Amino acid sequence: MLHQRRPLQGQLPHGDILLHAGDFSNTGTLAEVQAFLHWLQQQPHRLKIVIAGNHDVTLDAAFYDRQWSFHHTREDAAAAQALLTNPALATTSRNNNSSSSVPDFYTSSSSSSSSSRSYSSGIVYLDNSGCVDAVTGLRFWGSPQTPEFCGWAFATADAAAAAQVWSRIPADTDILLTHGPPAGVLDTNGSGSSCGCPQLSQALECVHPTLHVFGHIHESYGTAQLSTGTLAVNASTCDVRYRAIQPPLVVQMRLPGRPTAAAAAAGAAAGRQKPAVVGASRSWRLQ
Repeated sequence: MLHQRRPLQGQLPHGDILLHAGDFSNTGTLAEVQAFLHWLQQQPHRLKIVIAGNHDVTLDAAFYDRQWSFHHTREDAAAAQALLTNPALATTSRNNNSSSSVPDFYTSSSSSSSSSRSYSSGIVYLDNSGCVDAVTGLRFWGSPQTPEFCGWAFATADAAAAAQVWSRIPADTDILLTHGPPAGVLDTNGSGSSCGCPQLSQALECVHPTLHVFGHIHESYGTAQLSTGTLAVNASTCDVRYRAIQPPLVVQMRLPGRPTAAAAAAGAAAGRQKPAVVGASRSWRLQ
């Protein structure tokens, strides 16, 4: 789901972890955030990691206080933010009849048919922050920040501000999730201009995640293997005309084996072994 447009060709392919790189709404209205979470909770993936994008304007509190009138009548931005930051969303599964504190995002028209439906939450929202998956040990870090883009949200004020954001990426990050691309990597728009962030590119000279997932520049959808070993993925589902016709990208990873206690102690100085990408493909799961 991107810009409130569900995929036209089929359902999301199965997998263990679902990553969403932002712009799940048009302008971040409370109804759009609720609809996105309703859709996300229905996906079968065990873990779903999400960041915001420049269109999700209510989630950028300072921006929204200044610019709300440009986008729509004033929304309850605090309520929209509370939906995504509710820690109960990380619950891995629930049933609508349970007493879980996970919010129920089913609409009144669908609630009667889904009153006993089980579905997965497992949703983690990152905002210049990270998390570690307890099952795989994978380390994630995510940010919605992009260079200024047509007066939308989550824009870094200048190069120094951008560098400060990217300096926070931990060196041992396995999977990096950003809304926008680094400069020069899958960042070319329809006019042939590079729209990526130079300061993010500089940061990635020192931090080498196994996988870097982003979107934002719809025209540069696809994958690129970088010389640092990072697989870069522009996962924009919508094309430049906002049609949700670009298939989800599926990445297969090989996780490092868990070392014995002795090996871990002996190898501590050598650094942590990182996971490896073993395949990437485009895929719809037919309905």
